[in-house]
Amino acid sequence: MAFNKEQQKLMSQLLALDGAVKGGEDPFASIIDTPSVTMNYTFDNTWGLPDGYSLLMGGPPKGGKSILISAIEGRLHQADPDAVTMKFNTEMRENVQVTPQQKKLWGIDDSRRIVYEVREPAAIFDRVEKEVPRLVQAGIKLRLLIIDSVNDIQGRRQLNAESVDDVQIADKAATLQDGFGRIKGILRNNRVSSILTTQIRSEMDTNQQKYGKGPRIDGQKVKLAVSWYIKHFCEFFMHVERFQNKGSTADLQGHELIDETIKNAQGDADQSAHKIRATMLDNSLGRPGRIGIFTLDHDHGIINTHEEIYLLGKGFGLFEEKGSWLAYGDQKWQGKDALLDAIKSDPVLAQTILVACKARDGARRG
Repeated sequence: MAFNKEQQKLMSQLLALDGAVKGGEDPFASIIDTPSVTMNYTFDNTWGLPDGYSLLMGGPPKGGKSILISAIEGRLHQADPDAVTMKFNTEMRENVQVTPQQKKLWGIDDSRRIVYEVREPAAIFDRVEKEVPRLVQAGIKLRLLIIDSVNDIQGRRQLNAESVDDVQIADKAATLQDGFGRIKGILRNNRVSSILTTQIRSEMDTNQQKYGKGPRIDGQKVKLAVSWYIKHFCEFFMHVERFQNKGSTADLQGHELIDETIKNAQGDADQSAHKIRATMLDNSLGRPGRIGIFTLDHDHGIINTHEEIYLLGKGFGLFEEKGSWLAYGDQKWQGKDALLDAIKSDPVLAQTILVACKARDGARRG
């Protein structure tokens, strides 16, 4: 449709108003990724958390959520020398979870992070609402807000109750809805991403227990322990857990993830690493259900990323099988182990395969 001068003038005036969406720019041009390439893959078309959007990360106790928060925060500090992060540790464990050794391991820069140990809703939501715009207006590149976890934010009426016996029905859900509702526009308009962690609870719906898809712990169907508004607030829902299936205690070449230099009274070696499985339960910006599996070493961080690249390449059908040989492009290797060794020792080959996986993933969208 061709507009006349008056129509074009009216259109221009409306598009000049605050909040008008003009389009034309890539919303995924800037993302926050993780040190695990398969965890990045779970986000689908973004391969990471886009600026201004939100990830809800849940899982069982000791499943790896807080460690992954540190890994992502450090990755961001290393990838963007101007990036600043803001964190609310409502579990009150910051000093023991993010020690100087952990900061060094993940590359966390203390000079570019603002951290609070608070549980009161006003100390979280009011600060975000007031201070995020001030930081951005001052030219500080705040890119990530972390709340670990939303379950430990106290309800408003709960704060004023004189006894734990004073029941406050729906208090926490209402508090979180109002709080996150106030900061949603602030974060989106200033392109600040957010990562929220949550606990899990048993699924009480008997039909879901029997037939429902999604994570199970010891056969018991579980779900993210958050109110509906939190689910509306976040674009990505991820379940993080310790991977305990067959082969989970060894790498892809059969080497056990243990430290033989330290043994207990029974002569058993320390387990030095374990695998983590991240499942994208739902995704507003891409396909849900993708799974990433990676290895966490307790002293060295996320290791064996060459295995992740191999699995992605295999999953995207990049390797041609010729008998006992595997070929990629004009190169070939005799068996899986040889290809794994090549990816590990050759960063150029590893990056080439990873880029090819992303390209093949993007090609399906035309």
